[in-house]
Amino acid sequence: MLGSDINLSSGAFRSTMMENVKEYGELIVKDLDVSGNDVVIIVSTSGVNQFPVEVAIYSKQVDAKTIGITSIIQYSKSLEPKIASRNTYSK
Repeated sequence: MLGSDINLSSGAFRSTMMENVKEYGELIVKDLDVSGNDVVIIVSTSGVNQFPVEVAIYSKQVDAKTIGITSIIQYSKSLEPKIASRNTYSK
């Protein structure tokens, strides 16, 4: 699912900028036609950036199984979560 705009192969600056584009995660999920037959694995250092949270939310909305991998230490260190009200972290 990882688009070339969001991974580091296009450079850290571009990846960081794209990670925070509103609704980019939803666009990727829709473009790949994710459905209830899919398993989506989301890896995020802190679990609070726009892209991974949106991918999790929209994947769940289409009944895909979602697995999130994140660091509770980095999550806890996030002083200003960008979309904390939509965060999907749970113990």
